[in-house]
Amino acid sequence: MTKCLRAIAASLLLTGAAFVISPAILIAAEGPTFSPRDLEFFEKQVRPLLVARCYECHSETSDEVGGGLRLDARSLALAGGDSGPAFVPHEVEGSLLIESIRYGGTYEMPPDSKLPESEIAILARWVELGAPWPPESINDRADASEAFSIDDRKARHWAWSPIADPGVPQVRDEDWARDPIDNFVLAELEARGLQPTTPADRHRWLRRVTFDLTGLPPTLDEMEAFLADDSPQAHQRVVDRLLVSPRYGEHWARHWMDLIRYGETKAHESDYAMPFTWRYRDYLIRALNRDVPFDQFVREAIAGDLLAEPRTNPDDGSNESANGPGFFQMTDGHHGPPDIHMEEARVFDGMIDTTGKAFLGMTVGCARCHDHKFDAVSTEDYYALYGILASSRLDYPNVVSAELLAAKRAELEAQQERVKRAVLVAARQKIATFSADALADHKAAHDPAHPLYPLWRSLSATPRDEASENEEPVVAAVTSSDPDAAAEPIDLGGADFAGWKTSGIGFGTAPRSAGTFVIARTGDDVLQTFVGSSAAAGHLSSRIDGSIKSPMFVLADRVSLRVKGLGGRARLYIQHYDLVGHGPTTQKLDVAINKDHWHWVHFDTRYWQGRRAYVEVLHNGHEMVFPMNAQHKPRHHNGAYVAVDRVLLSSEGERTPRWQGQYDGVWGLLSVAAAAASDEESARGAGATPDGEPSPDVVEAARGQLTRLLDRWQWDQLSSAEGDVVEALLTAGGPLAVTTADAPELAAAVEQYRAIWRSIPEPVYVRSMTDGFGTNEPVYIRGNPHATSSEAVPRRFLAALDGRPFETRESGRREWAEALVADDNPLVARVIVNRLWQRMFGRGIVATVDNFGEMGERPSHPELLDYLAREFVRDGWSRKRLLRRLALSSTYRLGTTPSTAAAELDPENLYLQRMPIRRLLAEPIRDAILAASGSLRHEMYGPSVPVNLDQAPPSRSIPEINGPLDGDGRRSVYLEMRRNYLPGFLTAFDLPTSAEPRGRRDVTNVPAQSLAMMNDPFVIQQATAWAERLLADERLSLEQRIDRAHRLAYSRPAREGEIERARRLLGDLAAAYDVSLDDMYDDVRVWKDFCHLMLNRKEFIFIY
Repeated sequence: MTKCLRAIAASLLLTGAAFVISPAILIAAEGPTFSPRDLEFFEKQVRPLLVARCYECHSETSDEVGGGLRLDARSLALAGGDSGPAFVPHEVEGSLLIESIRYGGTYEMPPDSKLPESEIAILARWVELGAPWPPESINDRADASEAFSIDDRKARHWAWSPIADPGVPQVRDEDWARDPIDNFVLAELEARGLQPTTPADRHRWLRRVTFDLTGLPPTLDEMEAFLADDSPQAHQRVVDRLLVSPRYGEHWARHWMDLIRYGETKAHESDYAMPFTWRYRDYLIRALNRDVPFDQFVREAIAGDLLAEPRTNPDDGSNESANGPGFFQMTDGHHGPPDIHMEEARVFDGMIDTTGKAFLGMTVGCARCHDHKFDAVSTEDYYALYGILASSRLDYPNVVSAELLAAKRAELEAQQERVKRAVLVAARQKIATFSADALADHKAAHDPAHPLYPLWRSLSATPRDEASENEEPVVAAVTSSDPDAAAEPIDLGGADFAGWKTSGIGFGTAPRSAGTFVIARTGDDVLQTFVGSSAAAGHLSSRIDGSIKSPMFVLADRVSLRVKGLGGRARLYIQHYDLVGHGPTTQKLDVAINKDHWHWVHFDTRYWQGRRAYVEVLHNGHEMVFPMNAQHKPRHHNGAYVAVDRVLLSSEGERTPRWQGQYDGVWGLLSVAAAAASDEESARGAGATPDGEPSPDVVEAARGQLTRLLDRWQWDQLSSAEGDVVEALLTAGGPLAVTTADAPELAAAVEQYRAIWRSIPEPVYVRSMTDGFGTNEPVYIRGNPHATSSEAVPRRFLAALDGRPFETRESGRREWAEALVADDNPLVARVIVNRLWQRMFGRGIVATVDNFGEMGERPSHPELLDYLAREFVRDGWSRKRLLRRLALSSTYRLGTTPSTAAAELDPENLYLQRMPIRRLLAEPIRDAILAASGSLRHEMYGPSVPVNLDQAPPSRSIPEINGPLDGDGRRSVYLEMRRNYLPGFLTAFDLPTSAEPRGRRDVTNVPAQSLAMMNDPFVIQQATAWAERLLADERLSLEQRIDRAHRLAYSRPAREGEIERARRLLGDLAAAYDVSLDDMYDDVRVWKDFCHLMLNRKEFIFIY
């Protein structure tokens, strides 16, 4: 025991305090301290890696501790094993652990296979940081959990307490306050003997509020209008104008995109694209511009696909709410993970972590491996939420108006019946002239499994012995690689695919008849194919689409599907894995369905035996696969449809059934007629006359049989086998096939049908979620999915807020959403108003905006935080209304100059004696450059602008398309966010990497930023464009041009002395270019350098 601890112990004993000092406490007390961010890095990235890769041999639970080294406690790792300490803090190259996992020395760990480079990088970074590790006992989890109490932790921390309703404080300087918000701020200042600084001048306030609300500088006209307005409502008019500007949503959407890890690709080795991610960005912009109440926004984020009354876009009626759950899917992903269950755990951990921080301001993800070390969040809480996610599915819904699609479907169904009646008329006319010649060259003559083979045999004049010699061999039952050991496959489809989940209206809910058919989309053919009573979508129109997903099942060796379709896709999701790579572990999880006849497709799943999986069949599936490059722009397939009628799970090899004789029963009456023919005729061929022609009785029987089949089709009475026969008769090449040329009435009916489906909007897909089947998850011991608790944790919300299990057979996301916005949840309202405050004032009332827990900072103005939270809810959860109040407050109007007293008493400006000087974020800097140069285009929405790759290093994942240097003049929010190729200029100014939620960006001041402003080709390009803009207005004098440049750059006129200094600078530049003073006025090179200098002044990228 150290002298310090002995002194503390003696002091406590003298005061009568009861305490126990355990060896674990001594370790914690004597160990180093780490920042909350570094500890979170350990819990999120390092500990799960150690559990998965090292604990089997190097932990307390190991049967035999390898080399005497334990890695389940920092002190033990530093104590080391037979070969010494595992690592040296801060020394990557001198650490045995890093040397071993790099396979660079005596030891190679893990011995079976080298870790992926991404995991090696995580451990190297951890050692470089000093191996952060939270204070913890070395005891096992059972002992540690005895000290964990939700109630105790909740009671001792302010964030869990109900939102108070504080009265507005009285202040001495009542005239200063414009809003009760100001009273709270001023009361704290007066209590400390401080007074607010003087207000900012009108130019600075206008620049500040315009950047804060729209991310852009004020235009020349906006400056002129505000400065000319000396009415008391001048500031109010500016704020109201900015809040209704479309630019508001573009700017504030980027803030939320930081929080949900927005990215359009998966990162890692291949950086695969995520289709339609940009539509989530557009959804955010629309939602913010329409000021969707934040409680509704939360409901849409968690369960927008499940809302009984989804919010619709007033412009086109599309489903806006279905976009909301797309934030869950902003995940990265390995293209070929060696442990697919561990990959699921890692991806779900990111979802839980993001949701916890974004809405609750809590590091819920830190409870993955153990009860939270500091906050009232248990491991059971974590896996209750995990169960909700495991009960949900990735989905690509079509958000075109459901009402419109339902109406169009009804129109198509009615018109399809008209086409059917016209087909029947034309086909019956063909029966009257039907003869054996119709099958002379038909494939039925050579395939005993063909639906028309019995008809051909009955009409054929070929002797039976000769015919049998020409027949292809057909098995009478399913074949197997080992018939003696063959086991009956499990039919996952069941009866009519009952229990499968559908998305969209394409698959419908009512069972179809065996005679359901597809009308050809183009050309003279009328009937393209039949889908029968299968599960099918697109048979009415490729634009009335959907997908269908199986329940979860445990994998055996093989999954087989009997399907037909064009442009469809079958996908196998193993442990929710949604990437299709090109390695041996992933390449067969996605199969095209692109044949217009029934066939089998297979997934060989021997590698993943025992893992959970589900099958999804996608109509229009070609639009949803992961392309190699993020600029993938899928085109709609007008002929797309898909049908599936069997899904088998087996432990066998190839199992493709072909049956002989399955259609004999359909032709029963014809067989009787053929048998009744004379013995002499029969000897030469069934039902054949001496001259080789079929017997008239047999031909008449065939015509009668064909008529009866059409009658049964007319009244939807076909069996499955009869449906196959009618399809073979009526589709292209069939003996009764009809075309639009056969009858004017038929042609008109088909054209009307095609006109209806052409009037349907093409599908608009978004990346979202849908429900699976409710599944509770066990606790993963130490975060390891291969070591679980015996009992599953019911799906529910955090026990500290409302731990009642969700009574639903669905995922529980709907209940989760309601729990988040419940009246007795104090966190959501506090967290969002704190975020809004931070964006306007540079620092949150709680500075750690993503962490309201014990390791976060306490609020500087706790009463103000609760006042704002209550007002926010009372005011309809409106973000715009709160921002309006903040922007119009006296606090927000303050200047940035501190008083002498404030500099001494409140050097960090916690109590807002002044407004802070703030550097612009990356996107406003770039957008301001475009605005100054006149290159900014205000086109909204649509696919992202491809990233510029002029300075990108070569890589296997480099995109095919190199975007324009200026991003096509679009705002930065519309630039493509490829995780491996983020825009270089923006990253220099601290653009997040999308690896983790970031409610508050780093704001650094490093040489790379100055170098970017001086040397980046984009900046130089825009300086030239700005010079050309200035030169284009020939009415301006030299002084006016210099003044305009200052207004465009700094939102203020040139100050006294600046014009003269600019004049001298221009003269020097002219001399450098050997340009006369007379020609200097029109020389682009001179003015380009001048504009470039203006961009490089500190004032351009800072708000004062």
